[in-house]
Amino acid sequence: MLDLHLLQTLKLSVINIDFCQLDRSWHYSNVRGPFSRLYLITGGEGYVYHHNQKYHLKPGKMHLIPGFTLGSYHCDDYLEQYYIHFSNEMDGWLEIFVEQQCDYHIDAIDLDYMLFKRLLELNPAKALLETDPEKYDRKKHLIRSQQPEGYSSAADYLESIGILKQLLARFFRGKIKPSDDEKTQQLRRFRNVIRYINDNLHEIISVEYLSHIACLNSDYFSKLFKKVMGVAPIEYVNRKRIEKVQLLLVTTNYNLDKIALEAGYRNLSYFSRQFKKYSGMTPGKYRRVNFGPLAPLAQKSSPS
Repeated sequence: MLDLHLLQTLKLSVINIDFCQLDRSWHYSNVRGPFSRLYLITGGEGYVYHHNQKYHLKPGKMHLIPGFTLGSYHCDDYLEQYYIHFSNEMDGWLEIFVEQQCDYHIDAIDLDYMLFKRLLELNPAKALLETDPEKYDRKKHLIRSQQPEGYSSAADYLESIGILKQLLARFFRGKIKPSDDEKTQQLRRFRNVIRYINDNLHEIISVEYLSHIACLNSDYFSKLFKKVMGVAPIEYVNRKRIEKVQLLLVTTNYNLDKIALEAGYRNLSYFSRQFKKYSGMTPGKYRRVNFGPLAPLAQKSSPS
């Protein structure tokens, strides 16, 4: 179930959108990109694998892949689709793209096609222009594409975010939590704690200080945090640090020393071990691997 108060703080940003034709070169394995992806299939077929399930991409289907999801992609011959890459964040904690409350693969309706076309009209310069990292500085493009200044008017920006929210709404089946629900109240209790963690990942974060923010003693805070969030406080901090590292690896030219410091790691060797523990690869390999799958373009085309 969804907490409406937290859902109201959802912030979205269109990173890339275009219509494209893919071929056999669209073939990537074990990718964990930092942005969410939304596809509308219009021709051909392909496959994606994530959350221990294989999904068949075919005409008339829409597909959602949450950010930081481990997945694989392939096309045997030909696939035609609209795609959107977008970022999402919330003021406080709520993982909205979970299987229990969100579908990843749904039937498209006529309105979806209209919304994709309109969103593309509003964002004509947000296609991924080149798949070859040697020819195209994708990191600069990703940074630039997230800036609201890229829109010609406030109306275009607001309409774009509204359309993206409307498309995302099609994937949710979760009910709204009652305001007096016990877990909802507990989540709100940790809202300031989560906000502090997200804003201070570059600093040393102790359980003692987090418990002080929550006005609880350390032992009770740790037990309650794990009960509500599903993981211990330090485990949660570590996961958020790795997510920040993944984002910085793809969207900046920072060296590993600077990225480690930005995410709160003072020891580069420990940083590398932690990153590999959570991501299954070294930071350098993650940066190289995520050049390809962010740009699933084989041949640019025009929608019919």
